[in-house]
Amino acid sequence: MDKPLMAQVQASNAPLITVAMPIFNAGSYLRLAVLSIVRQTFADWELLIIDDGSTDNALQDIADIRDHRIRILRDGENKGLAARLNEAIDLARGSYFARMDQDDVSYPDRFARQIEALERDPQLDLVAARAVTIAGDHRLTGILPASMQKEI
Repeated sequence: MDKPLMAQVQASNAPLITVAMPIFNAGSYLRLAVLSIVRQTFADWELLIIDDGSTDNALQDIADIRDHRIRILRDGENKGLAARLNEAIDLARGSYFARMDQDDVSYPDRFARQIEALERDPQLDLVAARAVTIAGDHRLTGILPASMQKEI
């Protein structure tokens, strides 16, 4: 029987999860998004922040967040989300790949719960999460999607 990926990765220096966060003019949202990754209860991850030619100062807002697991990449070009996600896939060192939008905030146990599900059932190829929507005044406005299918 093969070892679970978690056991295999722990023997190497590669993180178990690569989190891709392409950004474009992220504004004040970026800080909360990055902090929600830094504060995960599951710590074996890398965060790839790929700037897509932003003209705002969002990256300055996270300059004080010093964490060796964060890599910031910028080339000054605007290539679009799909191109940046493909770049992230090419740069990923983790065994699992996660997406994070610049205005998302993850619950602290997101990775722990997702890894647990993936490691428990080797037939799983994908795990997802529902989203809690929040208005500009930090008021909870809903949950998306309203229901989830177990199989796609």
